[in-house]
Amino acid sequence: MKEYMVYAKEECPYCVKLLKHLKEQKISFVYIVFYDLDRNLKSIMERYRWRTVPLVVEMDYETKEEKFIGGCDDTIEYLKEVKKNDE
Repeated sequence: MKEYMVYAKEECPYCVKLLKHLKEQKISFVYIVFYDLDRNLKSIMERYRWRTVPLVVEMDYETKEEKFIGGCDDTIEYLKEVKKNDE
C-alpha cells in the first residue's frame, strides 16, 4: 500500500491546492502542517534537498521504501502518470 506524506505550512496556497487534489482523487495521504519554519521542517527540507512547501514523499509500506516526489505541481503530474500507468 502506498501513502503520501505531505509536509506543509499554514496558509500556503500550493499546499491547499495539493490538499484539494488529493481529496478529490481519493488518494491516501498524511498531511503534516508546520506553523513556521521551525527546526523540524528545516530538517525535512535538508533531508530531501528541497526548499519549498509542500514537500511530498511517497511511502510504500509493503517494500518499506520511500520516494521523494517534489512540490505541488510535481506531485499532481506524478499522480496523473501513476493513474495513467495503472489503467
